[in-house]
Amino acid sequence: MKGFRNILVHEYARVDDELVYEAVVKKLGDFGLFKEHILKFLKEKA
Repeated sequence: MKGFRNILVHEYARVDDELVYEAVVKKLGDFGLFKEHILKFLKEKA
């Protein structure tokens, strides 16, 4: 996602709808995993 962010910010003229759709549909799994780790950490500290 870091690379995608860089394209969105610095090379926004290159971005097309298909690229954005693919990133949203297929590459957001990292965020769900990150959320699960944070929730687990918070529950352990409670």
